[in-house]
Amino acid sequence: MQSLLAVSRIAAGLGFLTLPGPVATLFRMPFTTEAGIGCRMAGARDIVIGALLYTSLTRSSNATSADTRDAKTNSSRQDPRERVWSARQRALAAGIAVDAIDVLACLWCYFDGSFPATPALLLGGGAAVLLDLGIYCWYF
Repeated sequence: MQSLLAVSRIAAGLGFLTLPGPVATLFRMPFTTEAGIGCRMAGARDIVIGALLYTSLTRSSNATSADTRDAKTNSSRQDPRERVWSARQRALAAGIAVDAIDVLACLWCYFDGSFPATPALLLGGGAAVLLDLGIYCWYF
């Protein structure tokens, strides 16, 4: 599930970075040449978050069973305030934060009248799906 989340972020990011006009049209967003920089910036952000999540997956999948056993033993003896997040948790937390902000931004733009309903639903809904996937991957 996490690899699906990582690859979908990278693919969406590449789309917004390289072809902002057609991808914005796909999401029924009003697109102007001035909006191209915002699309490209969002695309770059999604590529980096997807790559961070993907690299944390490949690193954690190479761990031996002895490493995971030692990590579980050490984490049970550790004070909860002193726990350090793994690379996977940091990548998921970054994605969850970005997606939550995206959902709020779509709502904000819709309610202040600067964004029509269809693009707000498509973009906000997509961000909400990625937010849900991120939360699911955090717990499972």
